[in-house]
Amino acid sequence: MHRSELPLDDRPATVQHYHMHCSLFSLILAALPACMLAQAAPEAEATKGTSVAFGVHYGSPLRYSAAVGLIKDMSIHRNDGMIVMLEPGYQGSEISAGYFRQIGRLGTGYSLRAAAVRTGREPWNATPSTTYIGGEAHWMLILGVGGRLGYLRRVSNSTDHTRDNLASIGLSIGF
Repeated sequence: MHRSELPLDDRPATVQHYHMHCSLFSLILAALPACMLAQAAPEAEATKGTSVAFGVHYGSPLRYSAAVGLIKDMSIHRNDGMIVMLEPGYQGSEISAGYFRQIGRLGTGYSLRAAAVRTGREPWNATPSTTYIGGEAHWMLILGVGGRLGYLRRVSNSTDHTRDNLASIGLSIGF
């Protein structure tokens, strides 16, 4: 049988986690331009102020999440201050507050925060439906793209599969 004589395969292609990956990819692409604008320090405005911060994160324990919050500038150069974030995610939520520092003009910087996490039904590396508190460090390498690492301790009662400690780790765009 020649190649042109073979019957066509009309079976539908298999879809494995297609929707989850597409929605995460779309969320990241949609947030990237806004994150880049949020990282830029305007030259003309040299006053202290409050601005909006946001980002998208992927990692443990929330899987993927979107963060929104406020930044209170402590310097007229708009490069350091206080940050408060609320982060609803696919498998839980987080609230955090702390100090941020922006270094340079390419969205490079870091923040150190106190955090509280409430996990959902199927978190990564954490006990389901449990509350943890602790600290996290976020860093942005360039244009707001970076990661985070944290250590949190369980503060609520749980039934089975208790994990007293939680290491949060992930990739991020924005704060």
